[in-house]
Amino acid sequence: MACLLQIVISTFSFSFLFAIVHSDTLFKKSLFNTKTPYFWVKNISDVIQENEFSTAIFNGETCQLEGLNILLRHGSRFPTLKWIKRMTALHSKLTANAVILSKYPFMIKWTNPFPENKQGLLSTLGVEEMKILGKRFGSRFKELLDGKLKQVKFATSFRDRTKSSFKNFYNGLNEASPSSGPAPEAKVDNTKTRFYERCSKYVKEVDDNDEILKEANLFEAGSKISNIVQKVQTKLGASNISIDFDDVFVIHQICAFELGLNGQSDWCQFFNIDDLRVISYWDDLE
Repeated sequence: MACLLQIVISTFSFSFLFAIVHSDTLFKKSLFNTKTPYFWVKNISDVIQENEFSTAIFNGETCQLEGLNILLRHGSRFPTLKWIKRMTALHSKLTANAVILSKYPFMIKWTNPFPENKQGLLSTLGVEEMKILGKRFGSRFKELLDGKLKQVKFATSFRDRTKSSFKNFYNGLNEASPSSGPAPEAKVDNTKTRFYERCSKYVKEVDDNDEILKEANLFEAGSKISNIVQKVQTKLGASNISIDFDDVFVIHQICAFELGLNGQSDWCQFFNIDDLRVISYWDDLE
């Protein structure tokens, strides 16, 4: 009995995906929605069993894998230009206050570590993530893929980060299940990888529907978010400066990206795990 599937590997370009406090490992969990690196969820040191999923038992019979479809998100990336500018603006706002600088001297030396010319691009962490994912898939499905990568159809979106993700994923895949010859080209297929843009029902009922954000807006206006804003305001210790949730979320994003890309961030000290869970829930709603 055979399980027959077409072999298609695509990198999905949605805007999903990372964070820290002074205990750098404390926040390295699935607490940052789309900014959570792959290997905060799975242990990068896991031993991957070769051909782990080559067979399965179905209705009492052994089913042999004959094909595979994989849909992947791109690897960890740099912030987009909008967020890079917001981070710089917030830093300028806070460092204009002497009280805040006296309490948090790290802000004096801090400069935005995310260059505008790399906005939205795959980071070094993302490169490693995709290579390792490729190796893991190549090992788990070695019997299916070994020497046959030329038969695999790859697709990406138009985004540079998805194209780079494909190249690095393929390198890892080819290392675990080698095939001779040059690496294949991935087809830019926005119809599959950005399908939501071409679904008129989704565009009408979700993208263009202000009502869809009703629950997110209600939650943002509620006590759980306002308590976090007030706590951050108190930690800053400056009575002559006012912050709102937009400011708090920018701090959250600096924390997330720095922790994901650099392994540590002083900005994460403004939160605890419960705060991150609340913000993550709001982000899911939004």
